[in-house]
Amino acid sequence: MELLAHNFSAEFARSANLAKGDQDAAKPLIAFRDAEQLSLMIRATAFVFADPHSRALHDVIERVAPSEATVLITGETGTGKELVARHVHGLSQRRDKGFIAINCGAFSETLIESELFGYERGAYTGALQGKAGWFETANGGTLFLDEIGDLPLAMQVKLLRVLQEREVVRLGARKPVPIDVRLIAATNIDLSAAVRAGRFREDLYYRLQVIALPVMPLRERSGDVLPLAHHFLATYARRLQVDDARLTPEAERALLSYPWPGNIRELENVMHRAVLLSRAGLVTPAELSLSGWHSAPPLQQPVAAPPEQAWAASAGAGAAQAAAATTAPNRTQAAAFTTAPGAAPTAVTTTAAAAATPPVPTAPAPAADAATAFRAAWQALLDSGETIEFEALQQELVLAAWESCQRNQVRAAKHLNISRNILRTYLKKAEAIV
Repeated sequence: MELLAHNFSAEFARSANLAKGDQDAAKPLIAFRDAEQLSLMIRATAFVFADPHSRALHDVIERVAPSEATVLITGETGTGKELVARHVHGLSQRRDKGFIAINCGAFSETLIESELFGYERGAYTGALQGKAGWFETANGGTLFLDEIGDLPLAMQVKLLRVLQEREVVRLGARKPVPIDVRLIAATNIDLSAAVRAGRFREDLYYRLQVIALPVMPLRERSGDVLPLAHHFLATYARRLQVDDARLTPEAERALLSYPWPGNIRELENVMHRAVLLSRAGLVTPAELSLSGWHSAPPLQQPVAAPPEQAWAASAGAGAAQAAAATTAPNRTQAAAFTTAPGAAPTAVTTTAAAAATPPVPTAPAPAADAATAFRAAWQALLDSGETIEFEALQQELVLAAWESCQRNQVRAAKHLNISRNILRTYLKKAEAIV
């Protein structure tokens, strides 16, 4: 697998400044309008700062970007975490230097050390010459470590030392190499939960979270949906040479009603498909193919604290907890979540709404009851005296969760609070996937 490093143009940093006047404040800021300037490895190709919560996030980015502080970006898959990282880099003092993006889950445990820190000639069989690692390659610029939660514990120790000492030691070497790198990390899992489970080092977690930037899922910043949809519509209409591409009012309502479990990436794919299926560039709910959603009313905006307070509260509550929140503002929205095909976990209503609305008979059992039932089943298995194949049991549990999520790996990994790469490891061991 080839990993590409891309220099980030300072042109974006100049074009990404939000208008300060009241007249321009309502205009959405589309980051990276020309997606071809980015690596093909970036899965979401545009980020928008139109919703009040997104604008509050942008204000924080503007304040912290010029510093050299380590940044931890959290959020669900497809929310555009790498684009946020590139935005931080573009507004920093290192904007004219390199921005290198590495996926920590892309390497095996035997290769990741040599890839990150480099190696000397003869360090291992086949090392015919020395090679600099990604930290040395990013010297003077920014290194973005995506899926940091997938990093093995042994590598977490070495990464912590690199952050503390600002130097790396190549594999097979004895002399450290000084580095000048700003580190930005990202994850879609709850690192605080991973720390409690012993899968992530607590000291590294706090070292990374100097600046926490939680990126809200698209369903919680509905003000970004239509600006992004129109951007993708124009992008694919131009690429496919479709004239006068436009959304009908019904299509816009359908876009606002959909919960977007796949976030920006899913929205981009939906608009791409809609342009391909449209007649004379007119996109209706039928071309969007959002089954069960084209007749639903738009989601109501939650009555909450100002965006700045909401963002600060989510950052203080923990990075991944804010990224995984799926709170519905009222019963109407909660009903929409529970009736969507392949929808995310059931939304939670406020106390006032719950008191005003009769309880739904089919509501799921409380988490405490589920935990009690699980412990009872586990104790029964222990009391049976049968030999327990723990590895096989883990695989069975993962397979059951995978099947329960309609074999959707992203949703199953989120449901189990593990990374998608760890989930795929279990599925491969069980020979469920290749």
